[in-house]
Amino acid sequence: MNLNIVKIQAEMKRLGDTHESLAERMGVHRQAVTYWLGLAKKGDGGFSLKTVSRFARAFGIDEKDLLVS
Repeated sequence: MNLNIVKIQAEMKRLGDTHESLAERMGVHRQAVTYWLGLAKKGDGGFSLKTVSRFARAFGIDEKDLLVS
């Protein structure tokens, strides 16, 4: 699965998130968020449903809103 980095960045801006605050809400280390966002910017896929779900829950949105085909 590929993540929609534009949507993620928009949600982070909407919530005033830093990598640290997003990681805290996701229940992961900041380094994990930084790594995942870097992969998403490059267009590298392979995100697990668990990772997509963590982002979606942190933003309070549906998982499908974060995916690109």
